[in-house]
Amino acid sequence: MLTYEKSNEFRYFRELSIVWLTRNSKFPVQQILQKKLSDFTELNKFFTNDLLTTYKGLRDQLETDEPWLFPTDDGKLYMPGKFAQNIQRLLEKADMPSKPNHPVKMSQAQVEALLGLRFSLQRPVYQQTIAGALLGLQAMRAEEVAGLRKKDIDFESLTIFLEDTKSQEPQYLPLHPDLVKPLSIYLARLKPNDPLFVTSTGSQWDRKDVHQAVGKIASQCGLENINPRRLRSTVGHEMMSGGVPLNGISLVLRHSDEATTARHYLHLRDIADARRVINQFRPVATPVE
Repeated sequence: MLTYEKSNEFRYFRELSIVWLTRNSKFPVQQILQKKLSDFTELNKFFTNDLLTTYKGLRDQLETDEPWLFPTDDGKLYMPGKFAQNIQRLLEKADMPSKPNHPVKMSQAQVEALLGLRFSLQRPVYQQTIAGALLGLQAMRAEEVAGLRKKDIDFESLTIFLEDTKSQEPQYLPLHPDLVKPLSIYLARLKPNDPLFVTSTGSQWDRKDVHQAVGKIASQCGLENINPRRLRSTVGHEMMSGGVPLNGISLVLRHSDEATTARHYLHLRDIADARRVINQFRPVATPVE
């Protein structure tokens, strides 16, 4: 089932795929809307970009047995009139004239403007993913993630600058290598002082928005009771289980006092931890006198 954010992506890539097909093939809109999933490979030859393949990935998430390649949100046959209305709305969103809105009659400037909407339509999903990665790989606090701006990420030194921290002092955090590529691609779309994460109205996230993002990711994974604080704790426990020295964990979690790290992570959490200890225990060959 598509989430709200994924539904917006689905509709955008559906409309743009239909526009591209109509302009680059001899098929009229009505005929394109009657194409079936089995026609995907044949139609993809008309594309010089990833519009149709990206759309197909979203289409595959629809919970429907209907055969249409370009259906409605609930899998039914998509009608030309509804397509025209949706294209008109997209043109208005792109600050372009809403007419002409037939794909063949649209100007190249209109098409380019529609293609330019891609990042804004996909950004909510990108934000959820990157926020979750910062929490799960960097053990950051929710308010630290919410407050990030593009200028805080330094790819030369591979560091994240945290201006507002719990210690009330600026701090630098090493950037996890797995985040370098996705962050560089994402940040290429932003201006130097732009927030990494914004709401639908354009305002910068606060810690509540980070909690909501984590909740959505957890729901998609079938998990419950997952929040930023628990992810941070999990990173610490995983490091401890992996044999990372206490002072190393303290550095990553940026505890001013190593005793704080010991108090939170030098204890067994549940029966699973105790079982791991027992399974790894091997008694010495001779009794200790």
